[in-house]
Amino acid sequence: MQPNRGYTNLSQNVATTLPATKGTYFMGLVVTELQASGYVITDYRNFDDTLVLAPAKLLKLTGPWTWKSNPAGGTIDLTVAKISHTRPGNTGSLKLAVWATEEPYTGGAIRGFELGSVKKDALLSQGFIQRCIYSELYLDGGCQSTSSS
Repeated sequence: MQPNRGYTNLSQNVATTLPATKGTYFMGLVVTELQASGYVITDYRNFDDTLVLAPAKLLKLTGPWTWKSNPAGGTIDLTVAKISHTRPGNTGSLKLAVWATEEPYTGGAIRGFELGSVKKDALLSQGFIQRCIYSELYLDGGCQSTSSS
């Protein structure tokens, strides 16, 4: 860059690298310059707030999602708009389940009981299942699929 020149209103979308473990982080913005020894920090600014960062989720549920029970028939109906695989590589086989818990689930081990589930084949890298509608999910874990894609 020529002397007395600069960039104004710089705005760009860039790829993210997330930490391997969840944690609370202070955020900062740095300007580095390539010199003979490598990139060297020449200026910086700290942001006011901290941010909780975690590894990217392997799978993502996109709503709307619903479930409806049929106690007389011992079944439930389950609908999910989309299940996305967000990272490189294939997943293992998947299981979508409805759980009853005493507290809202927030991650980690789940405590409660599984009302019903459906198993799906693995997703390829960056793949997804869309318009998932499953009926007759038997409480013993078996299933019949009315439609899937």
